[in-house]
Amino acid sequence: MVGREVEQAFADVVVAEVAAGSSHALVVCGEPGIGKTLLLEHLAGSAEAAGFLVVVGRVGRDGPAPYFAAPSASGAPLLVVVDDVHRADPAAVELVDRMLRHPPGDRVLFGMGLRPQYAPRGLLRALRAAERAGTLSTVELGPLPADQADALLDGRLPDPERARIREESGGNPFYLHELARSAAAPSDGPDGAGPGVPSGIVASLREELGALPASATRLLSAAAAVGDPFEIGRAAAAAALPEGEALDLLDELCSRDLVRATGVPRCFTFRRPVLRRAAYRSTGPGRCADARARISPAEPESAGVGGHTCQGPEAVRLLTAALDAVPDTDSATATLLRLAIGTAHLRAADHEQARSWASRARGATGTDPILQGAAAALLAGAAGRAGSVAETGAAADEAAALLDPLPDDVLTTQIDALLLLGWSETTIERPDPACVHLRRAIALAEQTGQVHLLPEARSALAVALTWTGALAEAARSGDAAIAGSRSTGAPESRLRALWSRCATAIVAGDLPGAARLCRRARGLPGTTAEIAATTAEVRLVAGDHDAGLAALREAGGGAELPRIARSRRPYWFALLTEAEIRSGRRADATVWAERAEEAAAGLGLAGRTGWALRAAAAVRNAHREHARAACLALRSAELLDGAGNPVEAARSRTLAGIALGAAGQRSRATAELGEAADVLARCGAAGLGAQATALLRGIRSGGNGSTARDVLSPREHQIALMVATGRTNREIAEELMLSVKTVETHLGRAFGKLGVPTRAALAAQVRAGT
Repeated sequence: MVGREVEQAFADVVVAEVAAGSSHALVVCGEPGIGKTLLLEHLAGSAEAAGFLVVVGRVGRDGPAPYFAAPSASGAPLLVVVDDVHRADPAAVELVDRMLRHPPGDRVLFGMGLRPQYAPRGLLRALRAAERAGTLSTVELGPLPADQADALLDGRLPDPERARIREESGGNPFYLHELARSAAAPSDGPDGAGPGVPSGIVASLREELGALPASATRLLSAAAAVGDPFEIGRAAAAAALPEGEALDLLDELCSRDLVRATGVPRCFTFRRPVLRRAAYRSTGPGRCADARARISPAEPESAGVGGHTCQGPEAVRLLTAALDAVPDTDSATATLLRLAIGTAHLRAADHEQARSWASRARGATGTDPILQGAAAALLAGAAGRAGSVAETGAAADEAAALLDPLPDDVLTTQIDALLLLGWSETTIERPDPACVHLRRAIALAEQTGQVHLLPEARSALAVALTWTGALAEAARSGDAAIAGSRSTGAPESRLRALWSRCATAIVAGDLPGAARLCRRARGLPGTTAEIAATTAEVRLVAGDHDAGLAALREAGGGAELPRIARSRRPYWFALLTEAEIRSGRRADATVWAERAEEAAAGLGLAGRTGWALRAAAAVRNAHREHARAACLALRSAELLDGAGNPVEAARSRTLAGIALGAAGQRSRATAELGEAADVLARCGAAGLGAQATALLRGIRSGGNGSTARDVLSPREHQIALMVATGRTNREIAEELMLSVKTVETHLGRAFGKLGVPTRAALAAQVRAGT
């Protein structure tokens, strides 16, 4: 099996473990033609060589009889191989469930071939239960990369033909064989979807369509006539279907993995390019011609190892056993296993082990740039999450130097290396190269059908774009990540997508949206300290200071925030500083600001130092040392600008404007606030921009930048006036028929806009402006 060496080694380890006395099940998943049957045949051959009694069947052809096999009288271990288990009827599903829970002997191995999209729910529940119990492992076969696809093709084919076949097949081995055998070229028609599709591929598609209603097949043929990608509205029109019905049918086509979502709303693509031509041919040219006739001529064309899913200690154990079974410890297979072990440790947040395995892989890669680059990227990712800035930077430089020059068809085998590289670059304030690497990872994942990588890549891109102030694009990337995580069904991926989108919403000033995202993330597994801290930040920014402070300290594991990487602590300490100032606790604010400075010291990251300086500036301003505060805030803005973070730089300029206005330097305050307001408006940071604009308006009207009537909203000013009369928050809430929390929210915003630390200072500002 070309390109499946690691999966074969994994299967061999499972055979050896069962022979030694355990019982286990191995499920091989993937689309039609991807190689499930061949891997099961390898499993059977490996088991036979190890002395197993092997029984092979296929659901839907041989029936459920193989399940009734019992261990032989000789005491030999037993392997039961059942392909196409997704065809199981209710009786067979019940039997599978029973055999997984109660194997008929001590040394029994079940090997199953499965298309999850076609499997009954009861069967999937039984398999998931066995996986949770640790008695089942899953291997998901993905498309072959270009070099391995070439190894399957006829060497006599000219290079352009080979390239076309690789693209048409999407790396599916069956499609590669069929296209190479027939050397079928696209038709000369304007749609490129005429005759010339191998009959084997058409027959395979018709088999997939057999379980679908006729209207879904009709929509698919209409989509084939529209183009690839296709817009669902145009496909519905071409199929003469109401759009609501077409959307329901589209859900069915997506659930069967016949078509897939793209990054563009309402735009979808066929699972593999050749399937579009196969769909066109399988439904008949007459029907497709009718579909094309219904399209308005004015409308343009629409534009783990091997995926095994065991995680944590179990993944590490099985992968390590597979590595031990590889005879050549310097082979590419051994290096890939080391990388997989390091990645498993990284996902389990065991950064030191991840760094160790990355170093071992890097030391055994020889001169292969793709493996060297992948090892360096893993090291960068592990060091970045551990907070080691210098090591992250050096490893990221090495990975970029090795991976950037490689052509796309080589990089398709290590897209996750680009993803790790991009993530690590965001942690050390390199947003521009991070965006380049993450965009390339997304493009390659889309081209090769590795959709499981897209949500995390888009989440990472959203984080990098938020840093650069491209908030609208960041929001789109975050939304696409959330949508993609729903289709992949991975809760950890969904959690990261919701978190990245929430972070963008906070910066953009969309607090209701941020709160909704936090509620959607509640209860999902995989919550990290950083994600919990972001949830606390929503409360702080909304003015719920005491609850937000407590939640942030809890998320960080105490006053020193030990659960959060050191390189991220300056931001959270600065946030705590501002919250304590707004709550009137200057002494506590001073402590947080000092911790921000300590955390930033020695990192060598301009943005982190900028955060710490802004915290120090806020404390100085609260102590009415306005000139010193302005100096610190301006230096903070300069550093954050240099780090490529315009929104955070504008926040520091806003603070500088407040301090300069309070010091009586109105012209300088006007200049800083005007620049901050322009930047924030350009980036789309509405909440922060409104604050800077209100302060600027106050100065231009003759105040010092913190006159309450000019700066506050009518409701904020009303509540501030009531504070000035000595009323408590509860008394204000009762009089205005608001909740206490709403009153606290308005007061928090008033404190921030006026740059005052206490209720007494707020009252003084209100009286001065009336």
